[in-house]
Amino acid sequence: MATRAAPFFLPPLFCLLFACSGGDDRENAPSSRETVDDAVSSVESSPVHPSPHRYEVISFEDAGALTGTVRLSATVAPLTGIPVLKDQSVCGTHSPNPSLELGTGNGVANVIVSLVGVTQGKPMEQLPAPTKLDQVGCLYVPHVQIVPLGSTLDIANSDPILHNVHAYLNGTETVFNLAMPLRGYRIRRRLDQPGLMSLKCDAGHTWMSGYIMVQEHPYYALTVADGSYSIEDVPVGKYVLKLWHEFLGETEVPVEIESDTTSTVDLELNAPALDPS
Repeated sequence: MATRAAPFFLPPLFCLLFACSGGDDRENAPSSRETVDDAVSSVESSPVHPSPHRYEVISFEDAGALTGTVRLSATVAPLTGIPVLKDQSVCGTHSPNPSLELGTGNGVANVIVSLVGVTQGKPMEQLPAPTKLDQVGCLYVPHVQIVPLGSTLDIANSDPILHNVHAYLNGTETVFNLAMPLRGYRIRRRLDQPGLMSLKCDAGHTWMSGYIMVQEHPYYALTVADGSYSIEDVPVGKYVLKLWHEFLGETEVPVEIESDTTSTVDLELNAPALDPS
């Protein structure tokens, strides 16, 4: 199955040197650890570029489900660690490479699986608490996540060094750019723009990367360690199933959902850039 390589973007490193933490965030940044909670509240109440929500919740009786597994077509050697040239006392000498995580049977974790262009269906998922993004050991944790449009992102720094979270929408447009200078520093942002956000650190930790997909409909899943996924309560009809992976690229396949039926779609992806072991 053909795949298209996903783009890789490096943000400019000069931004942090001039304390450009990004527009309205700079004026809310606390000057000391004691004022962190005040910054959390003020930033949370300031949405970023609201976007129209086109998804409509409807009542329907005929529904089915979709399940399957995403696997790599060949056995490959684990990716080597990335050399660390800064803050080694905190980050170590090598950082693990999270770009390709394989489990049982060559299952691929962290694949974003979603139906394309769905505008009607079940209610959007309501998260019980803000979704979290932490900086731990000079890594963004979790590395990949999917959240509903309008969710609140709780961003934290658990490392005792300066970090930066620079979020790009679809690889080009800056959504926010936040300097996080202290351990325990927290900022909240409401995610009001749908699409894929890539995360980079401008503070010299060039190996740090992460991804957040902000979805405007509830028909999505993130593959777990063995590559499995499941999407439920899908209205009957024909759809396009889209897979995105940071290293393996994008793949689209047609699927059909039938009433009271769980359709199984297992997919096998190629990794031409890796040598089979």
